[in-house]
Amino acid sequence: MPERFTDNLLVSLRAGKGGDGAVHFDSRKYEAFGGPDGGDGGHGGSIYLVGDKNVDNLQALEYMDLSAADGANGAGGLKKGRDADDFEIRVPIGTLAYESRTGAEIGHVTNGDARLLVAQGGKGGKGNPKYATGSRRTPRIAQDGEEGEQLGVSLRWRIYAETMLVEPHETVMEEDLLLPRIIGKDHFEIEFELFRRKPRWLRIKGLYEMFDVAYLPVVLFDDGEIEQEQLHHAYWARHLFVNLQPFGDDVEAAWEGLARQLQKVTYRQLEMLFVCAAVDLPLDALKFDVENAEQPVLRMMKAASADEALEHFMGQLTGGVVN
Repeated sequence: MPERFTDNLLVSLRAGKGGDGAVHFDSRKYEAFGGPDGGDGGHGGSIYLVGDKNVDNLQALEYMDLSAADGANGAGGLKKGRDADDFEIRVPIGTLAYESRTGAEIGHVTNGDARLLVAQGGKGGKGNPKYATGSRRTPRIAQDGEEGEQLGVSLRWRIYAETMLVEPHETVMEEDLLLPRIIGKDHFEIEFELFRRKPRWLRIKGLYEMFDVAYLPVVLFDDGEIEQEQLHHAYWARHLFVNLQPFGDDVEAAWEGLARQLQKVTYRQLEMLFVCAAVDLPLDALKFDVENAEQPVLRMMKAASADEALEHFMGQLTGGVVN
């Protein structure tokens, strides 16, 4: 049975509590009650999201205990409690985190070096020496450690790549598909169901450097409807390239259905939409939901063959390799 694919998940996080400060007094020979020497408590562990390109699913987090450890209490002899280790949650690159109650974005992870703080650990409490004054030399109080943050977080994975390719996942006109040409395999060698199951990166060699491109397949049904389970993963795209060559005589109906679906997607930074087909298709009336930019530039790219379509596509690569 294939692994269940999860790209949206609500999780509960609990950062570690800080350790309590200690009430303690120095005890020496002939001096039963010396000065205060209670140590401070250690800090509780914080929770971070860490990007990992080898992770492409949030499903493993569904039943995981996402709690950081508590800091240790302070002790006599001015011994500070041990700080707890931070808890790192490895997530796919392109993951966004939102506070579940308010919907406010906490942040996002778009490379393998990023560590996003999502829940702050509590500070350790102060030991009793911190409360000593000239008039109170033997304080019998210490501070409790602070509670760590506890919150619900909505995680959304959207595959991260600046260039994304949209085309039918399988068709009778397989000679017009770009996927086999890009990965260097014949059509019959490709397990198309694997590409339908979840979005994937394609490693492409450009003229001077390598590029990672997100591949988002769609399916055209006989009634003209489009199955587009992965189109919401176009969220991070700067350049979105739609290859309609394989739709053949159905290209106008396919574009009508696909255009409706593309306009339902939320984009973060879409700058250009390229539509490649053998005939001119209407683009002017399209409106897109783009969070951080104006409406993208729409460009029709005519191609009489898959070779021409591939040439157009290679000319739009941007972003390089995803780290």
